[in-house]
Amino acid sequence: MKNFKCKLLALGGVSSVVVLASQLVSCEVSQKQENKKTTNESPLSPATPIIKKETKPLTKLTPAAPIVNVNTKKTLPLTKLSDAKKSNQQNTAPIVNNNQKHPRKQTVDKSEISNQILSANLTGYNYYSDANYHLGFDDNIELKTDQELNLKLLNNSNQEVNGVNWYVRTYYPTDEVYEINQNLNINSSLSFVTPNIIKGNNNENKTKNVELWAYYQGHLYKANLKIYTKQESKNISEYEQSLNRVKELSKGWHNLSDVQKAKKAYEWLTTNVKYQEGQYLGDDQTAYSAIIQQASVYTGYAKGFKMFMDELNIPNMLITGDVGTERHIWNMVEIEGKWYHVDATWGIRTSFNNNINYNYFLINDYDLKFGRDYIKRFKYEQMGEKYRGIALENFITQREQVAKLVEKQLSPESKTNVLTLTTPYNAEFDNVVREGIFKKISNREKLHITKKQNRNFLTYTCILPRNNEHVKNTNIEIEKFANNVSSYILKIKTKNNDVELSNDNVFVQGAFIKKVEKQGSDYLVYLENFDNFGSAKVNIEVHKIGYKFNAYQKSFDFDVQRQGMPKAVFNPTDSNNGVLTNIDNSMEYRTYNNPWQGVTSNQIKLDNIGTIPISIRKKSSNTHFASEIQVINIEKGRDLDRIVKYYNGEVVGVGNTIQYRLKNSNGWTDINANKLANLTQGQYEFRVKPMPNKLASDVFTLTVN
Repeated sequence: MKNFKCKLLALGGVSSVVVLASQLVSCEVSQKQENKKTTNESPLSPATPIIKKETKPLTKLTPAAPIVNVNTKKTLPLTKLSDAKKSNQQNTAPIVNNNQKHPRKQTVDKSEISNQILSANLTGYNYYSDANYHLGFDDNIELKTDQELNLKLLNNSNQEVNGVNWYVRTYYPTDEVYEINQNLNINSSLSFVTPNIIKGNNNENKTKNVELWAYYQGHLYKANLKIYTKQESKNISEYEQSLNRVKELSKGWHNLSDVQKAKKAYEWLTTNVKYQEGQYLGDDQTAYSAIIQQASVYTGYAKGFKMFMDELNIPNMLITGDVGTERHIWNMVEIEGKWYHVDATWGIRTSFNNNINYNYFLINDYDLKFGRDYIKRFKYEQMGEKYRGIALENFITQREQVAKLVEKQLSPESKTNVLTLTTPYNAEFDNVVREGIFKKISNREKLHITKKQNRNFLTYTCILPRNNEHVKNTNIEIEKFANNVSSYILKIKTKNNDVELSNDNVFVQGAFIKKVEKQGSDYLVYLENFDNFGSAKVNIEVHKIGYKFNAYQKSFDFDVQRQGMPKAVFNPTDSNNGVLTNIDNSMEYRTYNNPWQGVTSNQIKLDNIGTIPISIRKKSSNTHFASEIQVINIEKGRDLDRIVKYYNGEVVGVGNTIQYRLKNSNGWTDINANKLANLTQGQYEFRVKPMPNKLASDVFTLTVN
């Protein structure tokens, strides 16, 4: 799940996330301090800071890693020594067991604890940790104001231990350590609930970053805690409410085709959301304003539609541009590898006819050519044509499409000879319309055509000359059929070799016609892009000028199957390269939004990939349609320049997710403890080791004297 910061950016309101630039105040830690035991000091009152250091500011020693939400799907935690698994590799230098150097203590000296916490910038964040214990929550936490956090320390059996003391370290306005109790200082931006529960209480105007420390039997365990302001917390809660509502609304849409999914979202927004400016600046710019309040402006419509598309696993993006003198934002979606524009704001129902306007649903760059100025994100060949204007009345761009509609309009079953067509906004389609009609009629003198502008399209009204030919009643049989090409075919048996049919004569609802193929005196209608997967119903009609076709069965049920989503894995080799694995030649892949490429082996080397997303899907077969798209969002290990240090003759700030080697040597060695000792003099390189879908960090070089 995305972290809170991403959610706030998605909300786009005036309350954006402001990251607190924390300062860390140094403290002097000598080699003697390690073995020094403070005595004859009076315990500090819980209501006062334990230690206050007022020296010159130093750079804050905080692991620069992605933040993990509380009670949400995990992303990437920081190093947890408790999760360490011993490596089969042998280290080139002895690794110190911190339990030997810092034996467990049964008594608590608060000033010594405070000194150890304040010295973390020198000793490393896990210098005093015991690998046999770990925090019962992530090492990086985001907390909303009034959101609770249950404080737990667990052993290697994941059992909670008792007798833990909890502390919070602040950097602003001063660098101090407070014990967590009923008199918890307000500067911590936390509130005490019970001895094992705290909650966010940030009354400042910016995000507060603090450190949370657990003390148990002489050892310390740290987590970084980001506490959001009340306004930020409100925005996050509104985002979560919106997402939950979208999940509820769309729970019955997941078996639909991508076209139908997008249409459902478009129709919900244009039907239920009123275009209305908010009372306060920015409160009409969020998905919440559209999804929950159902009163929004263009930004809310666009973000609401994007939330639907993200939930339904349809590739999409936001597009910004100018409409006249006004700024505007709308969406683009990818369907079957091609991109289409969607603008729900301009599709809302109006008081004029109270109908949804589909002029801005699944259209291409040309359809927005007049009146909009924006950066074209895709080349012409990447824009979609197949589903362009799909919800418009008889949208056509080719003569053949016109001719097919004429066949239906002049068939004996039709009750009117008036044909309405929609075309792109260009006078050149006058000829397309006329020539398409002329392919099917000979009496051109009685043809009457008018046209008018329909926003970004043209509407043609064609009064066709009536057909006075004798109507031939023809019996046909229609049945389901399958071959080695497709399992989704309808066979039309004409029983009359004098009747010639083509794609012009066949019309279906509930699916698309891929092609019509003649087989002897029969015709095979290949179907694709059903309205839904699973149990799907398709209706079929056959129309031809001068013929009336009689069929016993015109409705058919199909069990429409799709491929399972791939489970590809990206295995990084270093900080910028890797190999895509668990794939085969039934799949295709792409990086970011580049064109799809076929997979030709069981692994693909990807150089200079960085953190660009990788998409993989399984191609269609004769029995299954293409799978949903698997997206691998590549992450990268945190930088180590503020974490790994050389202190008191040891390399500190390391852990089981870090590797090292002597500079210019080959191979990396895993580290299985929280410090390295007895290294020979020289320069050493450290990195967060690569893991599936996560690149290694950039190499950090440290000199050992």
